[in-house]
Amino acid sequence: MANEEHLAILQKGVSVWNKWREENPDIIPDLQGIYYVVGSLSFAGINFKGANLRETTFRGTEFEPGSSLRGLNFRGVVFKEGDFSDADLSGADLTGADFSDANFTRAKLYRAMLFRSVFPRANLYAADLTEANLTQAELIQANLLSSQLVNANLSGAGLTAVQAIFTDFESAILTGVCLEDWHTNSKTNLNGVVCNYVYLKNNLEERRPLKGFFAPGEFTQLFQKSLETLDLIFRNGVNWDAFAYSFKKLEIENQDAKLDVQSIEKKGDGVLLVRVSISPNADKENIHSNLMKGYDLAFKALEARIEDQNKIINSLILSLDKANDNPKKVSNYYFNNPNFNGGLTDADRIYINQAIENISDTDKLD
Repeated sequence: MANEEHLAILQKGVSVWNKWREENPDIIPDLQGIYYVVGSLSFAGINFKGANLRETTFRGTEFEPGSSLRGLNFRGVVFKEGDFSDADLSGADLTGADFSDANFTRAKLYRAMLFRSVFPRANLYAADLTEANLTQAELIQANLLSSQLVNANLSGAGLTAVQAIFTDFESAILTGVCLEDWHTNSKTNLNGVVCNYVYLKNNLEERRPLKGFFAPGEFTQLFQKSLETLDLIFRNGVNWDAFAYSFKKLEIENQDAKLDVQSIEKKGDGVLLVRVSISPNADKENIHSNLMKGYDLAFKALEARIEDQNKIINSLILSLDKANDNPKKVSNYYFNNPNFNGGLTDADRIYINQAIENISDTDKLD
């Protein structure tokens, strides 16, 4: 049961609470089950930003709706949309907590017990989760940018769609985690990770390896990114012929950059994002500039060719009119008429002749 004296101090606000913690460093606060112990307890208006909650036990706690830590109806702690930025929760027992949409920016969760806690869409930017127990925790769509998970235990955790850019997982336990659509970069540290197997899809699907376990260090070798990414944004769709030409040309000219198309995403309103992997040592700015310039040039060249083809088609139609719809007469009239024969190449001549032959054959079939 919770200590009512501790509850009364906490209700006075973070500044009073922190001062009391400083003056009583040997007291371990007990806040477990407070909703049930004091049914009228209200935390409305209290924000835990910067609070010192080291070693505090919250297990079995529910907070009143309308407080700065909104949400109920979940066993364990319900801290939906709670603000714990800069708070110190080192060693706290938060087993089974619900931190949906909570803010843990720069929070200290060193050695915190977070077994089966859930963090959907939570912001853990630069949070310290060193040696934290996150066994079977759910971090779906959580922001782990620049967070520290050194020696953390994430066995069976869900890392679906997490942002793990610049995240430090050194020596963490990742056996049985789900890595569906997780986002890492070459600065994501996977050195020394302990991992027997992972899942690439939710619901324990797509196990890797299919059978048995990873050899020591194999997970890091397979999942540590050695490449950065280059994002190409096209606001009016993509001419794939122009893109293929410019990309292949740049790929040949910059073989050390190890360019490779990683993904293509529709962003709405005709906007497309083409993500290209690139060697971390490559000049990304220069390659991006050259690729887009090459694309623009190829696009304009193809547009000009289409315009020329349209002129040829229009000329052909006019020729058909003048030749009284006789396809065989079109060839002689078209190629001998200086008004329509100025810019044709040999390839254009072959194309037109073939088109005329096709028209004649169609007429015969009819």
